[in-house]
Amino acid sequence: MPAVETTVQQWGYLDTLFNNAGVMPHQDESVLTLDVELMARIYAINVTGTALCCKYAIPHIKQKGGGAIVNMSSFLAVVGCIKPQDAYGASKGAIVALTYSLAVQFGRDGIRANALCPGPIETEHVRHFLLMRRHESCALIISRWDGLDDQKMSPNWHCFLHPVQQAG
Repeated sequence: MPAVETTVQQWGYLDTLFNNAGVMPHQDESVLTLDVELMARIYAINVTGTALCCKYAIPHIKQKGGGAIVNMSSFLAVVGCIKPQDAYGASKGAIVALTYSLAVQFGRDGIRANALCPGPIETEHVRHFLLMRRHESCALIISRWDGLDDQKMSPNWHCFLHPVQQAG
């Protein structure tokens, strides 16, 4: 994977992986109207992309003697939304399951694996998405919106903890 190899070439090692790529198409709705091709695209990017980054980064993290993997998931992995996004939520649930497996497999190698499951982050993109879909009712199950400042430190916190302090 070029990104991993470039990082190792430039810095001499790799001890942290932060998987934060993903897609959440507005066409994703209920399983009753499931578009199989759309679901495959969501899984290819969200799940397979995360797994491939882990596949190529973990050997380097092990070689360094340990480190951290932080996989970005979503609150939709663990709670539903009044306006469903079933393929996206299922893909983010798969990331949580993958992360638990990584924590068990590689914890003895000093590698921490954590999944972050933030709620919607208050950005212009999210506001537009909610207005476009007209489902502000989704916010009824959210106690408060996260701001960008709330999210800045969370991945860093997981990257610097000792393995026995946090995994999962």
